[in-house]
Amino acid sequence: MYFPGKFRSKNVLKVLKSLCIGAKFFYQLKRETELNDAVLIHYLRKLIEYGVVKHREKGFYALEFKTPICYAFLEKPNVYIGFLGLRQARSEPEPVIALSLLKTEGIKVERCYIFTTSDALTSWSDYDLSSFNIKLLKRSDLLNIGVIERKIEQVLTEEARENLLIMDCTSLTKTATIAMYNLARKYCIPLIYVYEETKELVWLIDIETVRNEVISRIIETKKLRNNDRSCSIV
Repeated sequence: MYFPGKFRSKNVLKVLKSLCIGAKFFYQLKRETELNDAVLIHYLRKLIEYGVVKHREKGFYALEFKTPICYAFLEKPNVYIGFLGLRQARSEPEPVIALSLLKTEGIKVERCYIFTTSDALTSWSDYDLSSFNIKLLKRSDLLNIGVIERKIEQVLTEEARENLLIMDCTSLTKTATIAMYNLARKYCIPLIYVYEETKELVWLIDIETVRNEVISRIIETKKLRNNDRSCSIV
């Protein structure tokens, strides 16, 4: 969802920063944000109304989604979503290379999902992929960007509740690449691509860009861009 202009305030950043660390009771939020009762209640009610915060029990608050909100505070991603293509002449799967390159940049993810086809998966049958959560796509899925988006989105929205995501559009087909890019833009998630020949990691949407976009949605008064160019706050 989008933050309406009338709601943008630096005080919201204080509340969200506290909740990015973890769920809080009202008195904890009050202490950490240094906001008085009336102001804090006002912003919490608005955040709940806009689907950003949930009220778990009396006086206990948590974020509905950590992605992309917590990127506003320069936190690092811990869940990877990518593709796996046919082996052909490759010695290493594309996601393995991507994760290695991310690690050199100080990003070590805890959980990995790869979307692939049964044919592609079979071509890597002698390679240990047990550390990946495998999600199969049908051949027919690869002909439909919308279908690919919906299947990835199921994983994305579930993981985004508690984790920060990073997406990789390197492998598989052009339709898959477009689907991943569309979702990264829609949900404001960092997106990478790896040049296979040089093993160079390219940030199509970097973390700093996501951070600035999230903050601008909260505290600026500029008009929203067109939907196809702007990120939604989940």
